[in-house]
Amino acid sequence: NWVFIFLIFWLFVFNTIYGLKEVVQSDYGKRKGHFRSWWNIVDFISIFLVYIYTFSTLVRGVGSGSVPLAVATTLCLTLKLLAYLRGFDSTGWLISVLTQNVLDVGGFVLIITVVLIGFMLC
Repeated sequence: NWVFIFLIFWLFVFNTIYGLKEVVQSDYGKRKGHFRSWWNIVDFISIFLVYIYTFSTLVRGVGSGSVPLAVATTLCLTLKLLAYLRGFDSTGWLISVLTQNVLDVGGFVLIITVVLIGFMLC
């Protein structure tokens, strides 16, 4: 299937470009303060998860990838989207409010997350 190979190729290209941008932004890992922000950690994790999920899909075939890996990758990519939306006037304040709400109800979010992961794995 040439369309699948074409899309996978461009996914690897764009993910590699984004990964290189993150490495340069962190000053090749020398800047210690870069990893104090959890947004930057999510960026690196999502890069690796995209590579792992794409490779597993290539090995197993289209439509038979790992579902928990797909869920984790989608979660990290959604968090990355939220990080980008912080830079706009119309959405930046919404992300700040959402982040503060999550921090305020941290225990409740932890319990709900455990329950949702339990349902996801069933």
